[in-house]
Amino acid sequence: MPMSFAGHSRRNKYMMIIGMLGLVLCFSSEYLLRLLVMPESAASNLIRSTAASNSTSSFPTFVIVCGHGETDTVKEMQPLLKSMILLASNPIQLVFVTDLKGAKSIARNVIPRLKQRRTHIHHIDIQTVASFRDGEEYADNIHLDLNNSHHSGNWGMLKVFLPWMLHEYDQFIVLDTDLIFVQDPILLWMEFRKLTNQQYYSMPLLQFNEAANMCSCVVLMQSKKIRESNIYPDLFLEALETAKPSYFVEELGKYRPHHGDQGIYYNLFKRHRDLVLDLDEKWNRDRCHLFNGAFEGEEAGWFFQKRKKEAGILHRNCDFLSGREGVLE
Repeated sequence: MPMSFAGHSRRNKYMMIIGMLGLVLCFSSEYLLRLLVMPESAASNLIRSTAASNSTSSFPTFVIVCGHGETDTVKEMQPLLKSMILLASNPIQLVFVTDLKGAKSIARNVIPRLKQRRTHIHHIDIQTVASFRDGEEYADNIHLDLNNSHHSGNWGMLKVFLPWMLHEYDQFIVLDTDLIFVQDPILLWMEFRKLTNQQYYSMPLLQFNEAANMCSCVVLMQSKKIRESNIYPDLFLEALETAKPSYFVEELGKYRPHHGDQGIYYNLFKRHRDLVLDLDEKWNRDRCHLFNGAFEGEEAGWFFQKRKKEAGILHRNCDFLSGREGVLE
């Protein structure tokens, strides 16, 4: 039966209201991302469940190593912080491990901006590493050269010692500065639930056939368990001594791992695979691998549709690829 004029008018009115709601939703994207990424009850349960295991804070803790080397990583991490603030569905805690110059820059340029806006940041802690004294002491005990040839330099190598340097924390997530979250950071924190009692680390292992084909850019660390184990110095030293080809540099009398801290992790996990859980690759859609199909997608079904792979973090590494087709600038 044909719709009456009044019926058309009502339908048009409803469509107009729906359209206006759509516009409101589009311009309220920050609120929607916080609301839809994860149910509030699930996040609350997560935080309560981790409260007993973290002696310093009941909040998810993220550690960012941001010193000054080839890159001003304090400046580089700005997109990372913005994405965490935008997407965090519950309070989080930030710990910056940096040098004196970085500490001053964070205190002057980062913390005031975080305090000016209504954010989910519960607590900010700045750990200043003065001339790498803490890291150098740990490195000397295993004859490790901190000033290695990897682009991340001594700051990258320093990350392996964080469980001992940040001894007040029972667990935390270490993040590189060139990352951008596209999903709720709380979802990444929930990955701790997947670790067994024997697994102390979780990171993207990718092919796991050489140090370059894994990534220490996102590392979940059960730091209290790591400290209570024989990983340092025994297993770290074993990983350095058994590497092939050898990491030992005669002129230095020290070990210089290929690809920085990843060289240590690769040889450690190759001999003790039970210590690490392979982190879902969505938490490292990196430019080195053209973001693993997060943008270009793949053929899906008989419709030959492009199905893009899920991404939790985009990793802006491998600067030499900048400008290539399909690569995020």
